[in-house]
Amino acid sequence: MEMNRKALFFTVVSIFLMSALIFYFSLDNTLVYFSGDTQSKIDSYKITVGNDLIQIIEDVYLPLNIEYTARRSLTALTTYIAEQGKSFPDNNSLVGNFTTLFINGTFYNPLTMPNPELIDDVLSTDIIEDDDFTSRLKNLSTMILEIYGYNFTYSMNEPFIYQNEDTGYDRFGISFTVDSYRIVGDQLNWSRNNIEYNLLIDITGLLDPMHAYHGGYEHPIVINQTENYDINAFIASVENMDYKHDHEGPSFLMRFYNGTFEDNEDETSCCGLVTMINASTRKDMRTNTMYNIADITILRNSFADHCMWNQNCNYSKPGCYRLYDIDGLTSDILGNDHYEFKITLPQSLIYNLSYDLLVDEYDDGSCLS
Repeated sequence: MEMNRKALFFTVVSIFLMSALIFYFSLDNTLVYFSGDTQSKIDSYKITVGNDLIQIIEDVYLPLNIEYTARRSLTALTTYIAEQGKSFPDNNSLVGNFTTLFINGTFYNPLTMPNPELIDDVLSTDIIEDDDFTSRLKNLSTMILEIYGYNFTYSMNEPFIYQNEDTGYDRFGISFTVDSYRIVGDQLNWSRNNIEYNLLIDITGLLDPMHAYHGGYEHPIVINQTENYDINAFIASVENMDYKHDHEGPSFLMRFYNGTFEDNEDETSCCGLVTMINASTRKDMRTNTMYNIADITILRNSFADHCMWNQNCNYSKPGCYRLYDIDGLTSDILGNDHYEFKITLPQSLIYNLSYDLLVDEYDDGSCLS
């Protein structure tokens, strides 16, 4: 639904852009080089219209389409992970595949490397279609040429995605440069160069790739901004599987390659996320069966998603390690909701849980009383 709303919004923007183009190109232009200075042979009103067109392209059309294509590309990569049950091997693989997917809708399928493929040929449903960034600019170029006989050309660099202190845990960044674009026709030669974008994009609504890989289900990210928790608010958060910042949890981008705190401490410190697993409501899309909570509780472990799936918050971790049941939530009856649910003390602090709610302490035997 959110993708449809965004598609409608970008369509409206495209119509607005074309309206400006129609108005501008219908003027009686006699310029040789459009720059808005005294070399131009058009009046100040036409210069204003041309400047408005620049603003529409650079301030509205390009950044909105960069954001739209970036979010759509990450959704396609997460869908691939869910369907294939394979995460990417590292950050370089993620960035490389995002780049080709963003530019032209292809990626390097780990099953068929080294030749890139259209990702829609691999997925069970088309996601990218003609919505890669190159296709969007080509469509604009075709419209201008067919209607007005002007050539719209462009060149661009590769995008780069990242998370750091500037983005925080609830956004990702994308750096992208349009090297140049030109509109050329009879008595018209208009060019712009080196338009740089560094956009911070909200991750809300994007699918969590770690849940796609480990759990086999599609789970959208929703950030919980609650500060004052009680047991009821915590239970609601577990039921909804919404997200909080956790300095030991993987960032959104790290989840594409199953990254852990040990892989990149700086990125987890600023941008780490955690959600508590509520397996009773999740169906594995690869097997069409409910996710078996008994399979992931063989070892006592925290139900924080990165702890459960990466096994880095259980008795295998050396040194004193404590886990706690939650009074009012944890069940010891197999088949009940939240069977064997456990949490660590630092994770309880993320949710501002009262220490009185932490019961039935478990430790690895090395903890001093």
